[in-house]
Amino acid sequence: MFLKSFCLLFVLPALIAAKCGEWTTCNDCASHKEDGLFNFECRWCDTTKSCHDFSIDPDCPANNIIDIAYDCPATPQNGFDYDENFAKTKALPLSAAAYSDNPQACLTNALGGAQLKRQLTVHCDESKKDTCSGFTAVSNAADRAIIASFRGSSGTWQLVMEGVDSIFKAKKPFVVGGNVDEYFFTAFYAIWNAGMRDDLLTLKAANPDYELWVTGHSLGGSMASLCASLAIKLNMWPANKVKLVTFGQPRTGDIQYAEAHDNIMLYGYRVVHAEDLVPHIPPKVINDWFDSPYHHRFEIWYDNNMLPGTSYQSCTRADDDTCSNTKSDFSITDHLHYFNIDVSAWGEGGCPASMKGAARDRHLFSKYFAKAKKH
Repeated sequence: MFLKSFCLLFVLPALIAAKCGEWTTCNDCASHKEDGLFNFECRWCDTTKSCHDFSIDPDCPANNIIDIAYDCPATPQNGFDYDENFAKTKALPLSAAAYSDNPQACLTNALGGAQLKRQLTVHCDESKKDTCSGFTAVSNAADRAIIASFRGSSGTWQLVMEGVDSIFKAKKPFVVGGNVDEYFFTAFYAIWNAGMRDDLLTLKAANPDYELWVTGHSLGGSMASLCASLAIKLNMWPANKVKLVTFGQPRTGDIQYAEAHDNIMLYGYRVVHAEDLVPHIPPKVINDWFDSPYHHRFEIWYDNNMLPGTSYQSCTRADDDTCSNTKSDFSITDHLHYFNIDVSAWGEGGCPASMKGAARDRHLFSKYFAKAKKH
């Protein structure tokens, strides 16, 4: 009896530790699982670049422990690196334009005369007032691009509906792979089936060698994610001709969707402003436990005011715990402002060159709750 207890307490952990120590890369380590009487999995410490058993190196920060291979650091393929100028001068005004009832004004003022094909606005949830919207356009001249842009949430009640669906409704299987939040799924397909798919095919037939640019802010970012990956999956565009840039995108699907998305997307970036609240909802549980929501790559995090010349971090993990996930004091104002511009107000105003976002309180939620506690 003593011998068995000794083996369980000392010998078995030593054997497991030795087995994990054989792996020298994150992918090999985090994908290794042992089946049998004592199931275990290895975990990678990205700080020390070493593989461990369940008794991970105590000097390894918790946010640098990786236990699923998909979360291992990766970099964009050559030729598909993040282009800040594209995000700022193309994707942002296109995302802002989706908030306007007249997107052509932004296309004229900020994109040198790109031409609107059609804007589609549809009911997308159980409320009689909430709508979802997106538009298609074509930018000739130097851009040579076909555009799909999606509007963010139109009001507080719509945000509530998104949250309710994410908590109480099962995710929907998506043709690209994995499962996505029911609200985003329903909203996207309402626009897609109302005519966006047909409009994109019409524009593609007239401009067969043009790229596809897909973008959106907030809710629009999730719909843009689905649109870009679907266009590639359906062979409407090759992956090397698709650019996806979103701003303040919420978690759109589960880890299986995130991985399937990344497997076909070459140029896909989620721009996150400092303490923006929305990229952290719905909340991640524990990696792929309980069908947890999970971000796809690549996050570009500006932990600052996003003024010209400010730095950003290119995050190498998927739902990266070393980037914006390190924040806990979230801000709605950071969500509304990107590159020092109030995204929706700028779009509603036609994207004039002079309209910039005013500096506001970046910790709106924390101050609100602090005030509420006093009462």
